[in-house]
Amino acid sequence: MEKKSQVIKATPLPNHAEICWRADQSLARREKWKPILRECYEMASPWNNPYDGGDSRDKDSSLPMNNLFDSTMVTSNFRATNRLYLDLAPPDQNWIDIKLGPVLEMQLSKDEAQALEKELSKVIKILAMPFKGEQFGNSMWSVLHDSRTAGLGAMLSLENPSDDLEPISFEAVSQAEITIERGGDGQEKGVYRTRKIYAKEIKGKWSDAKIPKILQDKIDADKKKNPEVKISEATFKHDGKWIYRVYYREQKGDPEILVDRSYDTNPWTLFPWSVIPGCEYGPGPVMMMLPDGRTANKVMEFLLTNAALALAGMYLVRDDGVINPDNVQIISGGMIPVAATGGSMGASIVPLGTNREFDLGQVILNDLRMAIKKGLQDNGLPEATGAVRSATEIIERMRELTEDNGGAAARLNAGLAKLVRRVADIMGKRGFIPKLSIDNFALKVQINSPLARTQQFNDVSTVVKWIEMCRAIGGEQMTMLVAKLEEILVWIASQIGVPTHLVNGEKERAEMKQQAAQAMQAQMAMQAVGQISKQAA
Repeated sequence: MEKKSQVIKATPLPNHAEICWRADQSLARREKWKPILRECYEMASPWNNPYDGGDSRDKDSSLPMNNLFDSTMVTSNFRATNRLYLDLAPPDQNWIDIKLGPVLEMQLSKDEAQALEKELSKVIKILAMPFKGEQFGNSMWSVLHDSRTAGLGAMLSLENPSDDLEPISFEAVSQAEITIERGGDGQEKGVYRTRKIYAKEIKGKWSDAKIPKILQDKIDADKKKNPEVKISEATFKHDGKWIYRVYYREQKGDPEILVDRSYDTNPWTLFPWSVIPGCEYGPGPVMMMLPDGRTANKVMEFLLTNAALALAGMYLVRDDGVINPDNVQIISGGMIPVAATGGSMGASIVPLGTNREFDLGQVILNDLRMAIKKGLQDNGLPEATGAVRSATEIIERMRELTEDNGGAAARLNAGLAKLVRRVADIMGKRGFIPKLSIDNFALKVQINSPLARTQQFNDVSTVVKWIEMCRAIGGEQMTMLVAKLEEILVWIASQIGVPTHLVNGEKERAEMKQQAAQAMQAQMAMQAVGQISKQAA
C-alpha cells in the first residue's frame, strides 16, 4: 500500500483587524513603563524626551530643563554613548566580516576554504559601504543612546529602490514609538509602530503605497492638501518570512492597508541593553542609576538654594517707623539705614552675616557623582600615552572595557550581526553582491569592532601565555616540537581581524618551504664545492 505524501499547507495570514489588535495589546503593556521611562529621559536626555507628550512640529516649547540642577547623568550618558559607538561600530574601520560556518569548514579543504574566504573578502568591501555613510552613523549613535537611556534601541532598515548611491535607508526609531510582541520562546515575533505623519510623506517613504479612497478624500478636503494622518506599521513573522504592513487607522471600522511586503530578514533590528524573562523592555544603565540621579539632582538643588541664601541672605526687619521694607535693596556694597546696629546704638557701620555651611552637601554630591559615572560606564581607561604598551597590557585594557559593559556587549554585537544579514539580503537582491546564505551554518557574520575583539583577545592571550610557559620550561626547541607555531600564527590573524588576503595560504607556505629547502641545498652544494677546491689547491 502506497503512503500518501503529506502536503504541508501554508498557514493563512492573520487578518488586518487581528494584527492591529495585537499592536494595541503590546502598546497597553508598554504603557506601564511610561512614567519611569519619561523620568529617565528627563534626567539623562532632557532635550529629547519622547514621553513628554508634545510634538515640536505643532508647538514652540522651551527645553524641559528647568527642574534639572545636576548635569552628571546628561554628560556621562553622552560621553559613554560616544565611547560605545566608537568601540562597537567605528566609522573609520571595517568592523564586519563574513566567515565560513561549521558545515563548510568540514566540507572544504584548507586551501579551498582559504580561497573562498579571499573571495568573500572582496564581497565584504562592497557590503561594508552602507555602514560607512553618514546616515548609518547618525542613526547608530541614536540607537545606542536610546539603548542606554531606555534599555532598548531600534533601527528600521528599508530598501531605497530608486537610489543606487544609498541603496538602504537606516532610520533610528524612538523607543517610545514602537512596541514589541514576544512569543513563548522569548524571541520577538512582532514589532509595531504607531505615529502621525503628513500625507505627503507617505509616497516619499513607501513608493509602492496605495492610497485608499477614504484617505484621498481627507487629503482633498484639506486646504493645504497635506493633513496629518495616523498610521501603524506592523512587522510580524509568518511561516519563516517577515511580513511588513502599513495601515491607515484614523477611520472607524477595519484599518485600510497602504503597504504590504514580505522579507526574508526582519527589517527591524533591536538592540536591548538587558533581557529579563517576561519583560519586553529591560533596564538600561540610566534606569539602573536613576535613584542616584534623583538624589544628586535634589542635593544640587539644595546647594544652589543654600548658595542663594548665602549670597543674598534673609533678614528680619523691625517695623520701627524708620525701615521701609519696600525700599530696601539687598545689593553688593549697599547700605541700609536702621535705627540701631546693636547695643547702645552699636557701631556706625556693621556688615550683614552671610555664613552658610556647604561642606556636607558637597561631600554627598561628590560621592553620588562618582557612583553615577561608574554606573554609566563613564570611568574611561587611563590615557594610552607614554611608552609603547605591551601586548599583555593592551589585552588587559580590552578586558576591562568588556567588564564595564557586561553582557550588554554580546547583545549589541548580536544586533549588529542581524543588521549585517539584513543589509546583505537587500544588497543581494539589488545585485550589488552575490546572494549569501548567512545562516551560521554555511556562512556566519563576525563582528571585528574593538569591543567584539575583546573575547578574541582573551583567547589569543591564553595561547600566547601557553607558548611563553613552554619556552620558559622546555626552551625554544621543545616549544617548536609541541606547538604548531605556523598554524597558531594563522589562527591569531583570523582572531584579531587581519584581512585574509594578507595571510599566505597552506599551498603558498608549502611552496615557500620548498624554495627555502632548495636554496639551502644550493648553498650547501656551493660550500661543498668550495671545500673541494681548497683541498685540491
